[in-house]
This record gives sequence, C-alpha cells and structure tokens, in this order.
Amino acid sequence: MPRALNGALGDSSFGLVLVVLSWLIVVCGAVTFAVHIGAVLAQEPPLIRHVQKEEQPVPAS
Repeated sequence: MPRALNGALGDSSFGLVLVVLSWLIVVCGAVTFAVHIGAVLAQEPPLIRHVQKEEQPVPAS
C-alpha cells in the first residue's frame, strides 16, 4: 500500500481517498469471504462433528 499511497498523495487528496477506499473494500471482501467459507465448512460433515454439541437427553418427568 505505501507505493500506491505515495503515488496518490502526489496527485491529489482525492487519490488518497480512492486508495484508502479501495483497500477498505478489499479487506471487507476478504473478511466476508472468510466468514462465509467458515460457515459452510462448519456445516459440512467432516467438520460438523467438531462444531455441534451433543444433545442432552431430556429427563422424563
């Protein structure tokens, strides 16, 4: 990012805003992707046994 930031500062402050927003979009996209992949993997059979809690038997009254 420093090279892109230095180039943007030389042009105008508008370039700085575009560089920062671009990086923010990339970071938010990566976090969103990671959360979705984690949710899918947690529901698939190979990992679900590690995530699910065992159900407690309900005592008869």
